Amino acid sequence: MQEEKYTNRIRKLKEEVKTMLIKSRTPWDQLELIEILQRLGLAYHFEHQIHEILMCIYNKTHSHDTDKSIKKDLHFTALEFRLLRQHGFNISQEIFSDFQDEVGNLKRNLYDDYKGILSLYEASFLSEEGENVLDSAREFGYNKLRKHVQQNQETDPYYAKLINHALELPLHWRMQRLESRWFIDMYEVKHGMDSHILELAKLDFNNVQATYQADLQYTSWCFNILNVSTSVYLLRRISFKHLHGLIYFEVSTLMYLLQVSTLADLLRCVYVEVSPSGI
Repeated sequence: MQEEKYTNRIRKLKEEVKTMLIKSRTPWDQLELIEILQRLGLAYHFEHQIHEILMCIYNKTHSHDTDKSIKKDLHFTALEFRLLRQHGFNISQEIFSDFQDEVGNLKRNLYDDYKGILSLYEASFLSEEGENVLDSAREFGYNKLRKHVQQNQETDPYYAKLINHALELPLHWRMQRLESRWFIDMYEVKHGMDSHILELAKLDFNNVQATYQADLQYTSWCFNILNVSTSVYLLRRISFKHLHGLIYFEVSTLMYLLQVSTLADLLRCVYVEVSPSGI
């Protein structure tokens, strides 16, 4: 009965969030909402809507109907670039040309735009070979952001945590489920957070977590009833597939990610439920 109640609530919340996506008034709102849904681990529910929105933004970016206000904002331009490239759109690093000076460096009037620099830093990790603008932006962003959080105690605590999180490991390299669990905590204290999105994130996290727990119970059952040699092999295979379900990244980054992600983080993701009334 309780499970049915949660299922119905998730279904209702998904419809509300879908309406938010469709009725967002500006590309700014749409990009921000897509970013939040991705970080909360909810984007897979809205793949069609997100693709349609990004396709519309991409077409405007490559036409004379481009929204000039977004083009002149470093944060939204970097967010637009990262989301479009992440979703397979062919977008050029030249989109950042408006923010470069005569020698190709970031314009000095943007040096205090730490929200924009953070977005540019995150976007730089989706660079392709030979994209020197993004390579330079990554080095500049790291040094600038690290210096900022070290020397400015008055930095907004929310953005200070986001900056430190990015400097520890960029978003593009993180395990999705671990990132979602971390960002639920962050989103709950974010100014202007949407309570319905937060509730959906918590319920969905617990729902996915229950699936992981069921998988591990099956693994344990196999281990107990089969002979040792077979069960050890099966345990390794199922455990690997279970871990693969928690993460999505290039194989070349596997060992590095496993070094920075502790066993406690993984166990927390699998066993520690998110309380609907608070973390």
